[in-house]
Amino acid sequence: MLQQPTMNMDELIKLILPAVIGGFMGIIGGIISSIFATRSKMKEIAETFSLEQRAKENEAKAKVRIQYLNPLQIATIDFHGRLCDIQSRLNRGDKLLRNTMQELKERTHQADRYVQWVNDFGHYALSTLYLTNLYLAHVSKIRSELPFVELSSGEDQALLDHLSRVRCALGGEFGIWENLQDSFGSYIQKGDGSLMNFKEFCSFIYDDSSFPWFFRLVDFYRDMDLKTPSQLQEMIDSLRALITFLSDKSKQALPERE
Repeated sequence: MLQQPTMNMDELIKLILPAVIGGFMGIIGGIISSIFATRSKMKEIAETFSLEQRAKENEAKAKVRIQYLNPLQIATIDFHGRLCDIQSRLNRGDKLLRNTMQELKERTHQADRYVQWVNDFGHYALSTLYLTNLYLAHVSKIRSELPFVELSSGEDQALLDHLSRVRCALGGEFGIWENLQDSFGSYIQKGDGSLMNFKEFCSFIYDDSSFPWFFRLVDFYRDMDLKTPSQLQEMIDSLRALITFLSDKSKQALPERE
């Protein structure tokens, strides 16, 4: 019988060692690959989370902007439109505004006659006062709660500059005194923070205890025909500039569509 050749230890090591090293390196490579794959996945998860958080923050900011800027934009558009109409009436010698404001100040109409008058010739005067107060109410809200609007610092200042320009245009010796403008806005604010509707306003302003507080505003419109064309034009131009600014901000506030 032939005897099988035997391997010495060195030969055995030479035979086994490459396999052991190869297997070990394979394990190390697998571990390293797993680490890199895990790190890549974690980075992907972190980026996704960051994008989702940013989207949520942008959506929240958009909602806040819409909450504050949209009502102001609508009120500004309505107020601007009324002043443009007043300018047109004055240019053609229309005395409706002066006459109805004078009737209102003299409180010519009482009880049911007042309601009938408000829904007839007096509507233009009362709706003009109402639109003015709505605008001033929203401006007052913005001025007191501006940090919540989430505009950038530069936009904050730009908005305040626009509001100040309108404030000055409406003010002056024969205008709506600037320290009264915020007060007029607060008069139509109800206990729950909402604003009066037109019917509520018409009843409120004619009340014995409320009416004297609106004398300055009534006089402002009654004497509108005594203002210079440039004074009235500055009111209109300052409101138009504010509308343009608010329109741009509203478009920025809309969420992007996929």
